[in-house]
Parts: sequence; structure tokens; C-alpha cells
Amino acid sequence: MSKAGIYISFSVLILLALSACHTERKIAQRGGYLLVKNTIKNNNSYLPYDELEGFLLQSSMPGRLAPYFRPGVYFYERSFKGKETRLKLFQRNKLGEKPIILDTMMVKASADKLKQYLKNKGFYHSDVIPLVAYKRRKAVVTYQIKSGPPCIVNDFIYNLPDTTMLEFILSDTAAGKLRKGMIYDTYVLDDERDRIANGLRNNSYYNFSLSDIYYLVDTSNASLSARVEMNVKKIRMNISGTNDSTAEISHPRFYIKNIFITPYADISSKVTIYDTLAYHYFQNRSDTLSKTIYILHNNEAKLKPSFLVSTLQFSAGDAYNQAKANRTYKNLISQPIIASSNINMTILNEGLMHPGEKQWLDCNIRLTRNKPKAFSLGTEGTNSGGRFGLGVNTSVVNRNLFKGAEVFSIKLGASAELQGSLNNQVATSEKYFKFFSTLQGGAEANIDFPRILLPYLSRYQENLRLGRTSLSAGVGFEFRPEYNRRISTAAWSYKWSKNDLVKHTFTPLELNFIDITTSSSFQNYLDSLSDPQYKSQYTDHLLTMIRYTITFSNMGLTKKNTQYFLRLNTETSGNMLFLVDNAINRPKTEGGYYERLNVRYAEYIRFDIEYRKYWKLRYSNTLAARVLSGLAVPYGNSDIVPFEKSFWLGGANDMRGWRLRTLGPGAFSDSTQSYDKTGDIILQASIENRFPIYSFLLGSIFIDAGNVWLRKPSNDFPGGEFKLETFYKQIAMNLGIGLRFDFSFFIFRIDGAIPFKNPANDKGWFSKDDFKLSNSVLNFGIGYPF
Repeated sequence: MSKAGIYISFSVLILLALSACHTERKIAQRGGYLLVKNTIKNNNSYLPYDELEGFLLQSSMPGRLAPYFRPGVYFYERSFKGKETRLKLFQRNKLGEKPIILDTMMVKASADKLKQYLKNKGFYHSDVIPLVAYKRRKAVVTYQIKSGPPCIVNDFIYNLPDTTMLEFILSDTAAGKLRKGMIYDTYVLDDERDRIANGLRNNSYYNFSLSDIYYLVDTSNASLSARVEMNVKKIRMNISGTNDSTAEISHPRFYIKNIFITPYADISSKVTIYDTLAYHYFQNRSDTLSKTIYILHNNEAKLKPSFLVSTLQFSAGDAYNQAKANRTYKNLISQPIIASSNINMTILNEGLMHPGEKQWLDCNIRLTRNKPKAFSLGTEGTNSGGRFGLGVNTSVVNRNLFKGAEVFSIKLGASAELQGSLNNQVATSEKYFKFFSTLQGGAEANIDFPRILLPYLSRYQENLRLGRTSLSAGVGFEFRPEYNRRISTAAWSYKWSKNDLVKHTFTPLELNFIDITTSSSFQNYLDSLSDPQYKSQYTDHLLTMIRYTITFSNMGLTKKNTQYFLRLNTETSGNMLFLVDNAINRPKTEGGYYERLNVRYAEYIRFDIEYRKYWKLRYSNTLAARVLSGLAVPYGNSDIVPFEKSFWLGGANDMRGWRLRTLGPGAFSDSTQSYDKTGDIILQASIENRFPIYSFLLGSIFIDAGNVWLRKPSNDFPGGEFKLETFYKQIAMNLGIGLRFDFSFFIFRIDGAIPFKNPANDKGWFSKDDFKLSNSVLNFGIGYPF
């Protein structure tokens, strides 16, 4: 780091220290104490810290550095000095943090709530002691928890006279948490009540609620053991043909009678008269009897009935299922043409229920639509491996092209990006602009169908959620000092899922035609290489790809403290063309390979896997980890893997201690060239601790490790090949810190990293040549790296 950087860092630290002193003086004038930290001392692992923390009525100042530095409070207090201005409002609302003054009454109330929580968790002999430590005008509150022995459930029974309902409940007890010998926990009982109620609503019990389940608990042995009995209330109602006006009956089971859909519902208060269209369809190809839905319309341009049917997860005659109703809602609201959706069930003949008989529901679905056509024009900041640029884009969208919620779009875009040359021998005169050395742009047309388009209906498809089919085509260009590249693309792909945790993407065909023109100086550099892989990366080539991706993830679907993401991807190219050319004995070129469009097409297979895991820790910290690996192998018509399908590391999202595409391959070292470095094999892992500092500012500490390798030895890249006996010694590592500016609608990221193990130098860990501030790399990014 330069002297100027060191002076700036010390100046910032001094200002932070002065801000802390200023804050304490302000609090002293008010006669209070600034609550800078809450601590809970608890040795019982059954009592999770995050739940205990939720019962504290007064939070402390946010951020791990609050006891020492509080710049947010400093900005907040300073904003009240002098005349009110917009700048001061911004300072107060965006940069400021309101001071939290200790309230001892709230401390006592928090201790009482914690004690009640412990009793609810089965610790009847517990105690909570609040302790307050004062220093200057700061206060730290510590809650000491003494839980005592727990109450154990020694017997649990279901007391349900309704044998049908009991059968449904007992069939899914493996998913529950109630067990004989467990610690008595009212929160677990509440969770079980919620689970059972949801299960019953998914098995025809439409009007079943949480309040219908209650427990009888009998404690004994000084409240150290308990007997728990679960009961279900009956329904009080009038029954036709009886004299008793308040008779009790078991909960009835409900089935769907009719389905009414209003595609374009009028949300105004005026009365609208609709025409009714009865649409008949077969739910499965094996059905002999058709199903019916009723569409209410007023002769406006409407959605096709076949599309509306495809969104339904139930049909007339089915038993009511809350989960299927929720999935239907998600299917509808996920369509760009639909602005809102409302699904309402109406009980038929509610006053004429009879015990043991089916009860019927009418389903009413009301939809409101978005505008079918839209146009957008905007500018954007681009980021490629931490290098920024400016761009402009425009799009035209039709959300209901064929009246079946098909989305057709045309997108145009162009950008100029600040990006260094691949080879530092390129003449400055070949650059297009003084500041922007890369120009890129293109056009793309895409049509998205909200269903799986296949020539036949498979049984597997009948069980799918609402799948999608996409067709796209586009052209693009990229002008750089070293080369000009033109890309023509076309793709056909399917997306579908059978549940919320697993998603599939299958692309049976994707075509990429790459036309490259190199500059004279860069071509001279390529001619100096003997390795065909790097020479052919910058020649014309054709890709005809087939790709399949499966993703397993619970992110966004659970409130658990642990989340995961797993993506498996496989891709191949050129197989069908090669088989056809081989079968018909198509003549080869002088080089011994086949061509299409006067261009050699690529043939390879590529595998890659990525796994991420996230742990929510104390104090709003998050620990995130990622591991990725991949292998690409050329064969048949190819000797090398195309540049676009090779692996590389470095930049803002993986090995942040190296610049974009500068790491590897293997132990290869050459400081005289700055061309892109790629490989056929990749191994990379990152671990990152993310923590709040104050307000919208978050911090991170991270370690990245990884490298790329070639499959075979290369004269141009000695030491770059993968060997089992040496690859682990060639794992590069870097250490870094970062800042994340979370503005809700987007996250701006700054990461600084220093290599502490560089396989290119082979001087061990934390060598003086690598681990120094002058080798640090600053990366900028949008969003999190993973």
C-alpha cells in the first residue's frame, strides 16, 4: 500500500474514534447510557441463542463494532445541528443510526420474558439474572440463564373418535417431532398442531383450523415428567331433521364441485355481467370421461382455456387440497400477463351438512392482467470480472402473443467496457477509445411458452408442475484491440420442476457460430505459440450443443438457519453431426476433420458441479461456503475445448486475489504476458463470513482457494498439466476483506484480497514475494459472489 493509502487509513480510524467520543458526550448531556451490547450467557444447547435473543425487548446498537465505533450515531446526531436541509435528512435517514438509550425497566421485563420462554420449553425450575455493566456513558447488559432440569414427556396419546381423521394423522407421524421421552416443549406442540392442521387441509378437511386442536397436559414428579393428550374439537352447527340446534358433528370432508375462472376480472365496484363458456378437457390421456371448467368473460381478448387448465393442480370432483390450491396460485401469478390472482372456495349448502357425507365446494378464480405489450429503454453499469463499463439496452415485449400467455421479446443492447488487453504487446493505436477498450452489443429475439411443447404427452409430463419451453435466436459482436468477434446463436430449451426443491433445464439444441478476426500484432503472438488449444481459441468455430442441468436448493423456501444450493451440469457438442458425417463418409479437410458452413465444428463433453451452503450465525452473521469443480474433454472432430467452454479463475467472483483469467494453469508462470489463461479442469472453493457493520453497510472476511489445469502437458505452458501427485501443491490461495453496500434494490460490493500461496512462484505459504500489500487486488461487483 502506498504512503497516501496508509495516511488515509489512519485518518479514517481517527475520525471513527472521534465520532465515538462525540456520541458519548451527547449521551452524557441527556443523562443516560448508550446500550452498545446485549449478551446472553447460556450453557444449555437445547435453548438456541437466536430464539433467546428474540425475547429481548430492547436491542443494542447494531454491529460488532458498536462498543468501539459508532459512525452511524455520529451522523445521526450531527444531522440535527443547524438548519434543516435535504443533505441533513439524507445523512440522518441513510447514514445515521438513532442511539439506543438503556431502559432498566425493559431489561427487567426482558428477563421475565426469557424466564417464561424457559418454562414453555419445559424448564420449570429456571432462573434469569440480568447484569448491567457501566463504563463511561456506555452500558453492556448480560443475561445469565440457569435452566435447571427439564420436564420429560413420558406418555403421548391421540384422543380422536374420528377414525378417518386419525388414520390421516397417524400416517404421517414420522414427519412430526412429538416423541415419548422428548423434553416437554410448548413450541414443538404448536409446530405439531400446525403440521397436522396443514396435513388435514391437504386431505379434504377444508375448514379445519389450528384452534380445532388442543392438548391436555398432566405434569407430575415435581414437574419433571408430563403426560400429553391431543384432542380435536367437533363442529357445532344446525343439522336438518334434528331438534338439536347446537349439535356437534365430526369435521366433514370437502370435494370440489365446479370451477369458475374469470380471466379478466373487473376490480371496480360496478356490477359486471359475464358470459359463461363451458370448456371440456381430459386431465390424463387414459381418461374416458372429460372434466369441465367454466370461463366467465365479456368478449374481451382472453386467455386460451387450454392455458388456464394447464395452471390448475386440481379438477372438478377432486378432494380439496390446500397445497394444490397454493401451487395453482403460484402457477398463475408467475405468468407475466397476470397481475394478480385470487382463489376463493365457497361451501355449497353450508347449513345442510350431514355427518359422514361428502360436502361440496365451488372454486372461483379471479384474475387481473398486466398490459400485454411493454417497451423499456435504460442504461446500466456492466461488470465483467470486476471491471466496469457503461451500457444501454432496450426491449419490446408481448406477454400474450398467441393468447396462451406466451411471452415474445426483442432485446437490443450495447456497452463499452474498461478492460485490459490480452497481450501487452498490442499497439495502443489498435484501441477503439482512450478509456474504453472493449465495445460489445447485440440483438436477441425470444419466445417463451408456459408449457412443455412435445409431439406427444408423456406420463411423466402429466405429473409436472407448469413447465416452460423457450426458443431464442440472436447475434452479437465484440470489438477488442486484439480481435473482433461476431457470434450468432439459436437455442431451444425446456424448464420444469416436480417440486419446489428440484428444478430441471434441458436444452436439446443450441447453436453458436463464432467468427473471429484478429489484429496483426495479436496474430503474430498466436503464431509464436505451439500449443493448438490457445491458437485455435481465436479462430472461427461452430458449436452444436446439448445441455442438461439439475438444481437442488431450499433457498427462499425455508426459514431454517441452514440453506443449500447444488447444481449439476453436463454438456456435449457435435455428436449428431459427427455421427451423420461418419455414416455417409463425408470427405474430411486436409487437416483430417469435418466442417459445416466452411468451419470446423467442435466436439467435446463437459461436466461441472457447484455446491453452496449458508449458515445463519449469531449477531446476524452468515457463514457462506462454495465448492465448484469441472472437467472438459475434446474428442472426435476436436483436439481442444473451445475457449467459451474452457475454465478460468480470477476476478470478482472466485479467486479474488488474482485478476480476471490470470490464474494458472497449474504451476505455469510467465509475468511477461497478460493473455487469458484457461484450462480443461477446475477446482475452486471459497468460504466467507458476512457480518453487519451498521445500517446498510456490511462487511466480510473470506478465503479463496483453487486453480485450473490442462489435461495434457504443453510446451507453451510448462507445469500447467494436472497430475494426481502434484495438483494439491498447486492450489492457489488468497485472503481478503470486503464491504457490501446493501441498498435493498441492489448490492454494491468492494473486495480486496492478497495471495498467500501462489503456485506460479512455488515459494510456499505467506512468502515475502506474494503476501504483501503491493500485490493486493481490488475487485468491484454487483451482488454477492455466491
